[in-house]
Amino acid sequence: MGLLKTIVPEQTMGTQTGASARRRCRSLAEAEKVFDQACGRLLDINRWSDISGAMSASFQLTDANGELLFTAKPVTGNLIRIHLPGPGNAAGEGYDWVRIAKIVRKDDLIMDEEICALIVKPAAHPDEDAVATAHFYTKAASSTFVVWRSGRSLRAIEFGRNEKTNKHVGLLNRLRNMLVAFAARAGLSTPQWKSLMEGILKG
Repeated sequence: MGLLKTIVPEQTMGTQTGASARRRCRSLAEAEKVFDQACGRLLDINRWSDISGAMSASFQLTDANGELLFTAKPVTGNLIRIHLPGPGNAAGEGYDWVRIAKIVRKDDLIMDEEICALIVKPAAHPDEDAVATAHFYTKAASSTFVVWRSGRSLRAIEFGRNEKTNKHVGLLNRLRNMLVAFAARAGLSTPQWKSLMEGILKG
């Protein structure tokens, strides 16, 4: 997993979470094909809800101003608007928001590894006057979504890092964030990410 070490943020505070799925192919050619397909699904953010299945949060790619993007591939600086089941985020006008911090695609021919990854971080609502982080975690947190191939083996993994509850908001939203963050740390978000990783890898 040499390539993974180069992209997953270091854990320095709060908690960390994660979910993963595995697949082993019959040939190298099949593995390379599955990898390319999985990378396409990883970057098709508007379809994440369909890939995850019933009871999923909804995800919508937007530009930096919050304008919905329906056909464009994501680029660094785009936002993802997230609608979670339950109470909405008042700071985000009902949504949680993350910004795409980095999109990575690397390979190591010597080790026969390939990786594609999407790294997102909590962000403010795109309204020009908004400054508060519109997410239940603080802006120090990150989620790294990875598709990784090593030979005929593939994995899709979500790494949550430096997850601390966002309490820098009004009282009601602080209580909401504490509830959502507690549920995530208790493992209630794991089925969401597990389903997404399985869907990305297996189609």
